[in-house]
Amino acid sequence: MLHVASGMKHQPFDQDPRQTIEQEKRSQGHWIAMTYPDASHLDVTFVMEQHVGHQTYYQNLRRAVEQDGHIRGRWAAVTYAGASPLLARLPGLPESVRGALQGMLQVRRALTAGHYGVAFFNTQVPAALAAGLVRRHPYVLATDITEIARKAEEL
Repeated sequence: MLHVASGMKHQPFDQDPRQTIEQEKRSQGHWIAMTYPDASHLDVTFVMEQHVGHQTYYQNLRRAVEQDGHIRGRWAAVTYAGASPLLARLPGLPESVRGALQGMLQVRRALTAGHYGVAFFNTQVPAALAAGLVRRHPYVLATDITEIARKAEEL
């Protein structure tokens, strides 16, 4: 199930995202202004984990977006590898911590590289690593969870 988020409000993603965003902006009054270079396009930064089965999902989604024509996608791979020079020089840093920090840097780079209308995260981890960077932007978080399990988590 996909959700569109605005601050603390979440709603099911069951219609055109541009319509949902416009409705939210009108009804809430606290959305930041979103600008699109062309009303027929949506600028999306896709922040995509690349391990386990996520790489296939990324490849399929990218192929579909590139064929769509209404979405301008910028793609950022979150691999948790390829440590920055600073992280590589830190002695005694456990590999798991080094990987998490590298993932955080990859996410931050993706979200600060330029303008986007919507950020799309294929898993929860990169969204969590984004910290406050998406607080003032619409974002989509793809989750692999059943409705029953999601409701159980809310309890």
